[in-house]
Amino acid sequence: MNRMLAASLAAAAIAAAPGAFAADPPPIEVTSAPSAVTVSPDGATVTRTGEVDLPAGDSVLVLHGIPRWTARDSVTASGQATTVVLIGAVETRHTRYGCQDRCR
Repeated sequence: MNRMLAASLAAAAIAAAPGAFAADPPPIEVTSAPSAVTVSPDGATVTRTGEVDLPAGDSVLVLHGIPRWTARDSVTASGQATTVVLIGAVETRHTRYGCQDRCR
């Protein structure tokens, strides 16, 4: 399934149909680029857009390069597909370059 993902997000669990979420599906890295920027006196909103083919069922998408100072509650996700797209969770995780999970 080809799904367009437009978001400023770090990770999102996305399901193609209703059901229970899997424990830990393998992460899928998404390449995204800024597609819109709105600047205001107190900050900015950046929308990043990427495209990814996902298997049916649960998926975890990972976007790198989100600034550390991004407010966690400002991160959102959306998706488009020919089927139902459910966003199960959106969260941010900051790791040091090259460390992944082993450098906590």
